[in-house]
Amino acid sequence: MTRLTSLAFAAASIAFAPVLAAQAQVVDTTTFQVRATVVPVCTVQATNVDFGVYRANQAAPTDATGSITVRCTLNTPFKLSLNGGTVTGSTILNRLLSSGANTVAYQLYVDAGRTQIWGDGAQGVSHSGVGTGTSTTVTMHARMPPLQFQPAGIYTDTITVTLEY
Repeated sequence: MTRLTSLAFAAASIAFAPVLAAQAQVVDTTTFQVRATVVPVCTVQATNVDFGVYRANQAAPTDATGSITVRCTLNTPFKLSLNGGTVTGSTILNRLLSSGANTVAYQLYVDAGRTQIWGDGAQGVSHSGVGTGTSTTVTMHARMPPLQFQPAGIYTDTITVTLEY
């Protein structure tokens, strides 16, 4: 190529460069959705009920409390039920603590007045609520009747909390 032809070719290339650059910048767009299905969920935790030292000769009952904490997705209805415990012979309506073969009576209640036995709804009442998205703490009210003259020892029971939602 001659120098003049090279210059003409270069000038032509420069003249068409904006057209090629404009064609290279053609943009195409699209959209897409982001999706999640939030399902109702709940979690439950419980603290122990500890009556501390029980003196059988006291005329008044011995009271204690514990708590159940529930966290459910917003607006999720839930129900808390308690079983009768693990001590042989214990039922929801007649809960027992045991130390070996020895037992003493106690009860768990939904209300502070200790009038509504906390059970499963068939025996006693259950506790119902609606999830707030944050933790909700429910108090368990417990009572041991007085004048249970059983052998000294550490008496225990294990209760199962059932959370339905």
